[in-house]
Amino acid sequence: MFRTVVILLLGLTLSQGFSLVNDNPGDYLVCNACQFVVTLVEPHLKAIENITRTDLTIFADKVCARVPDLEVLKTLCTTVKDDLIDVAVQLVEALERQINENVTCKALSFCPQ
Repeated sequence: MFRTVVILLLGLTLSQGFSLVNDNPGDYLVCNACQFVVTLVEPHLKAIENITRTDLTIFADKVCARVPDLEVLKTLCTTVKDDLIDVAVQLVEALERQINENVTCKALSFCPQ
């Protein structure tokens, strides 16, 4: 789906003759399309967060299972595993907080400043 949206935006951009922002009414079509795409992507970030946490936990559990059977190493592996997973989830959450259709589309030059 994401590929389709990118192709749609690229097609709209090319149809505008590479001039994304001026007084042409078609520019608002590009801007609105960008904003629409961003609002479609936003809800999926939570799913990515859940997938990230699940996949990383499974992977880290497999790695920690191969650590030599010493209590110190097992404890260290578990601690590092949990910390790394938390950092990955925090990165996704930070993206969720910063995504805003107006700001994102202006930054990409799809909408007028």
